[in-house]
Amino acid sequence: RNLQFDGVIFDMDGVIIDSERVSLKCWEMAAEPYGISKDEIWAVKLEITGATALFVRQLIMERFRHIAGFDYDTYRAAYDAYFRGFMERGEIPLKQGVKELLGWLRLHGKKTGLATSTYAEKAMHELHMAGIDGLFDAVVTGDTVKNSKPDPEIYLKCLKKLDLPAERALGVEDSYNGIRSLSAAGMHPIMVPDILPVTDEMRGKAELILPDLNEVCRYLEKQMSVAVS
Repeated sequence: RNLQFDGVIFDMDGVIIDSERVSLKCWEMAAEPYGISKDEIWAVKLEITGATALFVRQLIMERFRHIAGFDYDTYRAAYDAYFRGFMERGEIPLKQGVKELLGWLRLHGKKTGLATSTYAEKAMHELHMAGIDGLFDAVVTGDTVKNSKPDPEIYLKCLKKLDLPAERALGVEDSYNGIRSLSAAGMHPIMVPDILPVTDEMRGKAELILPDLNEVCRYLEKQMSVAVS
């Protein structure tokens, strides 16, 4: 079918920036002193991917409070330090096809937004380090919303900033919570899987599942040519 749209809103981690595997590694490294297993960290990672810092704090405190000496702030500080190290060494690359897709959208007069659960300072630093901080018409970060994905608040706020109706906007996500958020916002969800496998729920909620952003670009080009013809 012909997908009519005026703009695209992206998640950041795992969609724009190839950070989720590094993030998982950093959670594992920070967990080592507490004797928390990689399997336990992976189980938590499945739930916190795409969530705000407040949700992450609540979930991790609840999950690991039984561990003697566990302190969330110490754990989080270790994670942040490891992650910052990877970032400063330039070891967190852009996902394949990011600049090409953003360039194509700009060329065709489509609005671009970013809706990330990451807090503003960290998000803007990541975008700056990646050299793409000027490529979005609107950015909404996790510290500016009350409700974490899967609540649609962050996408509704970004739509408002872009002056876009939901039915004319595509959303690109890699996480379950992100796709749920897009669906609840009434947008057209596109899933580009990263570390989380595609589930039946995601096949139901996402209008498209594509392997990478190059394929997203090719799909949108095809849609444009159909609309013109």
